[in-house]
Amino acid sequence: MGYLELVQGDPGRAEYLDSLGWAHFRRGDLEEAEKYLSPAAAQLPRSAEVQDHLGDLLARRGRWQDAITAWTRALEGEGEEIDRGSIEKKITDARARLR
Repeated sequence: MGYLELVQGDPGRAEYLDSLGWAHFRRGDLEEAEKYLSPAAAQLPRSAEVQDHLGDLLARRGRWQDAITAWTRALEGEGEEIDRGSIEKKITDARARLR
């Protein structure tokens, strides 16, 4: 069974939403990415990877405070190996933009 069949069989599953949203983000389609990443992050608030993806999207859209919140959840999250230093730098850079 291919990825598309899995998604079609369970389209609301957070892991699939995250993957689809991240693919749209990487293509530069931020509006479409948010349609998938926001519900994925809501379903998986403790997933470091999903919260990091949402933070990246929100930052790209200029929503710095929301991005900081998502990245902070990523640092507090669980389940995945994340680059803590990279996320901490993103938070520092975003805070500088808020000044």
